[in-house]
Amino acid sequence: MTRSRYYKLLGRLPVPVRDIYNYDESGNPISISNDPNIRKDFIDAWKDRRVAQTEVGPMHISTVFLVLDHSWSSDPDALPILFETMIFGDNEDEYQEQYSTWDEAEKGHARAVEYARELLAKAERLLPTADVKSRRIT
Repeated sequence: MTRSRYYKLLGRLPVPVRDIYNYDESGNPISISNDPNIRKDFIDAWKDRRVAQTEVGPMHISTVFLVLDHSWSSDPDALPILFETMIFGDNEDEYQEQYSTWDEAEKGHARAVEYARELLAKAERLLPTADVKSRRIT
C-alpha cells in the first residue's frame, strides 16, 4: 500500500482522501477519476485551508493547510508535511516552516509573528526618531 498524497481537514484533523488520478502500472497518472465522491473529497480539501494570518508592519504572515503531502517520502511511517507558514514582504521572502499537525502550525505561526516583530523593531531602530514615532508595531 502506498501512502496517501492528498488530505482534507475534518475540523483540525488532517485525514487522507483518495487520489483523484488514475495511474498506469508504472505509476504515471493517466486520467482523472470520474467517481463523483472522489472528486468531491478532492475539491472540498481545498476549501477553508487557512490556519492563521497576521500583518506585522509591511509583512504578511500566512499559515495554511497544504492538502498535498510535502514530505515526498515513500516511507509509509513518515509523518506527512501538511501545513506551512511563510512570511511575505520581508524583502527576502525566505522564511518558511512546515509541520505535520494543526497544533504545530499554530505554534509555528506564533514563532513567525514574533520573528516578524523582531525584524520590524530592528528596522525601526535604524530609522530617524521622528519616523519611528509615526509608526506603530502591531
